[in-house]
Formats: sequence, structure tokens, C-alpha cells
Amino acid sequence: MVNPSVISKMPDKRILSFEEDVIPRLVENNFNVALYKSGHYFIDINSIENYIKVHRDMLSGLYKIPGLTLSQDIIIKGVNSRIHPDARITGPVYIGNNVEIGPIGPDTVIGSKVRINMGSRIIGSIIWDNVMVERDSRIINTIVTSNARVDKRYKYKNVIFTGHDLKDIAI
Repeated sequence: MVNPSVISKMPDKRILSFEEDVIPRLVENNFNVALYKSGHYFIDINSIENYIKVHRDMLSGLYKIPGLTLSQDIIIKGVNSRIHPDARITGPVYIGNNVEIGPIGPDTVIGSKVRINMGSRIIGSIIWDNVMVERDSRIINTIVTSNARVDKRYKYKNVIFTGHDLKDIAI
């Protein structure tokens, strides 16, 4: 927890790392800082790389999800989700509810209400909710945000895709 007065000591309009920016700045400004040593998983999601890493760590079992056991070959599928019999899915993969897909994986997270049409390939990516991926598209190490549509035969690699426009961020 952070006292609201700490915010005034941080640089404006900049992404900060808690352990590399915030804590050292607090110490420099004579704030009392208390830390709790824990053996629990922690990652500062201050970058796209770390956001993807935490999902991969969950799928690999490095980050333990209570009540869930994962292995390299496991595919977790939500309710009302259909996988085409010709789809080749390489685990570990998490698939949300109400999803229709072709081939995906490895290291992929699929949200709910997603449709991935045949011929498309998803590798090392995170697909949020309510996404349509048209035929023969490639999505590699990419985050696709909710309510996006990936057109036919498009290829996205190492980006954040928010619809039909790419954000000005590269992984």
C-alpha cells in the first residue's frame, strides 16, 4: 500500500517500476518504507514483455494458480467453447468461455467470446474478450485487446493490436 502523498514525489507522465523507481525515490525523500519478504510470485507488470511473461509463467506453472494444476500439454477450455477437429493446439493453452478456434499455441491465452477462423495461427499471444480473427491470419507475441477484429491474412508480431489501428508500442 502506498500513501497518496507519495504520488507527488514521482515523475509525471512516465511508466514507473515499483522496485526500480518508486522505492528508491521514497528512500531518497525520507519516507518510511516497509517491505515484506515472501516466497510468493511477484512481477511488476510495467511493460508489455512482463505482461506476456506473467501469462507464460501461469501457463508453465511457475506462478501457481490456487486449485489449478497445469502441465506442458494441458489445454484448459471454458464452457460453450468449440475447437475444430482439424485445429492443432499446442499446450499449455487457456481458452475462455464461448470460443471457436482453429490452431493456437504454445504460450497463448484466449479470452471469452473469441472466434479464431481456420487457417489462422496464434503463438505466444494474449487475446482479450470478444475478438474475431479472420481466416489465414498470424498473431505472434502480440496482445489483441477486447472488441478487436483481425482481418483476413493479416500478420501481427510483437505489437498491441486494438482494432484496426496499432498502438504506437512495440514489444
